[in-house]
Amino acid sequence: MAELKTDITEVVRHANTLLTDGKNVLESMNELREWNSFEEIVANMGNLNRFFLKVVSAVEFVSSDAYEDLEGVVEGNDKLDAVVEILDELIKLPFYLEMFDGMAIRMAISMTVQTINRVLGNKWDTSKLEAFVKHDEEMF
Repeated sequence: MAELKTDITEVVRHANTLLTDGKNVLESMNELREWNSFEEIVANMGNLNRFFLKVVSAVEFVSSDAYEDLEGVVEGNDKLDAVVEILDELIKLPFYLEMFDGMAIRMAISMTVQTINRVLGNKWDTSKLEAFVKHDEEMF
């Protein structure tokens, strides 16, 4: 079996960052009272946007790093499907909203990817993507 070139410590670092950030984002808006004003709605949407940007960045980093190991089989739709499935499992909503959250997550991730494509083009260099994420964090 061929040796993997992927740096597993970087994969773990990205995963830990996402888990911590995701927990913090969800805890900051998991009650109805945290959505009571227009300002809170805008702030929560900004937090979600930044989190989704980090998710897309982490997936891109891991998949581009593992691209050779996987012999080029990671496609955009495969990454999108995987992200939606993982986030859908992590985000627990009341039963009457569960049937819609996958659709909403897919739309939010797709919009994030479209934004990155407008800024960086369709071929992403991971260093430019990380700089874009850092710049976005500093803006808010």
